[in-house]
Parts: sequence; structure tokens; C-alpha cells
Amino acid sequence: MVAAELEKARAEELHDEHRRKVWEDIKSGTENFDRYMLTLSAGALGLSLAFIKDTVPLAKAVWIPSLIASWIAFVLCISITLISFQISIRALEEMIPHLDKFYLKGNVDAFNKHLKSFWTKAIDWCTYLQRSFYEIVLGVKHFFRTHIAFSFSLGGAALPSSGVLGADHPQQ
Repeated sequence: MVAAELEKARAEELHDEHRRKVWEDIKSGTENFDRYMLTLSAGALGLSLAFIKDTVPLAKAVWIPSLIASWIAFVLCISITLISFQISIRALEEMIPHLDKFYLKGNVDAFNKHLKSFWTKAIDWCTYLQRSFYEIVLGVKHFFRTHIAFSFSLGGAALPSSGVLGADHPQQ
């Protein structure tokens, strides 16, 4: 009987230890994701704003709306990252009463109640939005970079107004 109780206590101890480790890893991963999104977005936005005039003379630039769209997506990604910090704090504050109910009052039904909170779900939404805006930026930047390279290969000419290659250029 004593051996079974010791084994059960040891299992609970290991469970708590592993759960704590998993929680720390999740927290660390989330913090790093936010930090990297913020760093990459802010850095890329800064570089883009600083060196656009060195890359292409603005008077000759084409597809400026796509460049502006990428800047807006960068700003939105940065803003959502900053907002997610506050939402995360609010979600953690909302979790405290559920922890009290579960651990101190023994209410098993309170175990994962915090996951149903608006604030906990909002953290996931922020993560999806961050990733989406960053992917939009990458797509627009790729299109912009490809178009600039193609434009220079045509001798600085923009894509034909019809959008079809060779349509505005007579065959030789």
C-alpha cells in the first residue's frame, strides 16, 4: 500500500515537473516569436524606408502602391505584436481565478476554463494576424523585387500597360 502511494506521489511530482517545463517552453516560444516578429518587421521597415531611394529613383519607380501596402502591413504586424503583449497580460490575469478554483478549492471543472476566455483566444488571433501580415509583406516585397529586376532587364521600362509581356513592344 505504501509503495503504491509513493509511486503515485512520484508520478504526480513528475507530472507537475513536466507540465511546468512544457509551460515554460510554450512561454519562451511565444516570447521569441513576438520578439522576432517585432525585430524583423521593424528592421525591414526601417531598411525599406531608408534605402528605397538608393534602390530605385522614386521618379522611375513602378508599383509604388505595392510598396506602400508592404509598409502598411509592416506597421500592422508591429502594432499587433505590441497589442498582443497587453492582451497576453490580460489573459494571464483572467487565468488566476481559475487556478485558485482548481488548486485551492479542488474544483476539477475549473482546470482549462481559462482557455475559453476571450483574452486567451485573442492571443491566438494576434498570432495568426502577425503571421498573415508578415506573409503579405513577404509576398508584396517578392513581387516588388521581382518586378524591379524584370523592369531593369527591359532597360528600365515598366511592365506593358496590358500586363502581357511583349504586347507593347513590336517584334523584331
